Amino acid sequence: MRELVILLPGIGRAAKYQQRDSFCDGLCMASEQVLLNRIDDPQLPQDLCRLSGQRDGQPLTLDVVEAYWNDMVPSLSQQPLSTRIQRGLSLFLYWGLSPVWQGWWQRKYLTLSILLSGLMLVFWYYSTLALFAQALVNSSDSSTALLGHWLDGILSTMGSWKLWALVTLLMGVLPVTSVVDAMDFSKRYTAEEAAGPDTPALRLQIVRRVREQIRSYLALADSVADSDGQLRPYQRITLVAHSFGTVIAIDVLADLPLSVSPGIRLFTLGSPLELLHKRVPWLLEEQSKCMQRNDLLQWLDITSPADWLATGADVDRLDDRRIEQLSIRASGTLTDRLAARIHSRYFDNQQVCQRLLAGQTAPASVAPAAKPRRAESSG
Repeated sequence: MRELVILLPGIGRAAKYQQRDSFCDGLCMASEQVLLNRIDDPQLPQDLCRLSGQRDGQPLTLDVVEAYWNDMVPSLSQQPLSTRIQRGLSLFLYWGLSPVWQGWWQRKYLTLSILLSGLMLVFWYYSTLALFAQALVNSSDSSTALLGHWLDGILSTMGSWKLWALVTLLMGVLPVTSVVDAMDFSKRYTAEEAAGPDTPALRLQIVRRVREQIRSYLALADSVADSDGQLRPYQRITLVAHSFGTVIAIDVLADLPLSVSPGIRLFTLGSPLELLHKRVPWLLEEQSKCMQRNDLLQWLDITSPADWLATGADVDRLDDRRIEQLSIRASGTLTDRLAARIHSRYFDNQQVCQRLLAGQTAPASVAPAAKPRRAESSG
């Protein structure tokens, strides 16, 4: 059997193929029922990582590719101080004064994570203002220097050296810069902001990039031979999306202008969709459009109670038997939860690998509308 797996990674700033290789290593290490080995073949395209093994006594070839978009994520921390101050203030307004806080009592750990992220934004903004004030103080212009002294005096009244020590400690232990960059990118994408002057919305640019990559990967079977040298069609197509990549996956799949043969499975890992659609209602419309696709065979939404950054996709309202929600086991310390380490451990989770490598999926035509199933982790 020959399968194609298209990985859509999260926001993390990673080099091309890095997330794909991590995903493949996780599959090889964590899979117990299907033993996989990576095939190093110089004749394969660089974009493709091939895994080979056996499932149910039959040969299995798994071609894994990555729909790469991480290089399009702007870094707010690398922008000029004036830009950071302006954008930081807009982040307070966009996320603080929004409906994302609705239902906080139903997701207490996620709310705690959001509050922690907000606290990191406060510390980041405080340190940015302090750097800005120091830059004004050192200015050769007397009026500008006077403004810097005034701002520095205000910041001094807000905290002593102890506060600075705490800020320095937190920024060294917790991923403050990554969290702020993620908040900024999420705002740019969901609010459809432009990446720069006279450029299209960043959302449109990313969707176009990912869509074109998916279309080219679906044609691989016609140009890349199987492990025995024969050209055969893929018998199964799976789109695996992680973290914010699940938002992009829904955005792309909703309007993908072709029918995927032999049908497509969608796996969303650690998704923030339920949280984000409270801020941007168009996400619900995109999810509904995905469920109108006849070539969508299955949507498996996987989260872990230990992942404080994931809400899942809130698929109950979609009312379709093709959807299943799975809660998996994950262990880690309090620091692992706060620092989002558990959020990045879906790739080597045995339950995820088991479901990903399971046998053939029933065609969508035999899946009438019904409430989505909920599968809890065992053990």
